[in-house]
Amino acid sequence: MAFDENIISLRTTYQFSRFLFARGRVDFDSIAANVKGQFLLGYTPNPGTAFYVGYNDDLNRHGFNPFSGSLEPGFRRNGRTFFIKMSYLFRKSF
Repeated sequence: MAFDENIISLRTTYQFSRFLFARGRVDFDSIAANVKGQFLLGYTPNPGTAFYVGYNDDLNRHGFNPFSGSLEPGFRRNGRTFFIKMSYLFRKSF
């Protein structure tokens, strides 16, 4: 066997109302000891119109320092992203 990898995912969605929801997902990779989290808040008042606010995070647990090569205990953040997405459907009748 070359390697044995376990990927664990936790997902949840909460619907506040017909138009507003929150979604979360956390993934853990056993080989890289990597944890990735994704969180999203969405508002869709009608078809074709949407507003999203989100956050992505990437962490290592007990990773190696890229400069010294030594093992660092605990969590180390690789990257973090905040984003906003808006869309609107323009309808034109002829």
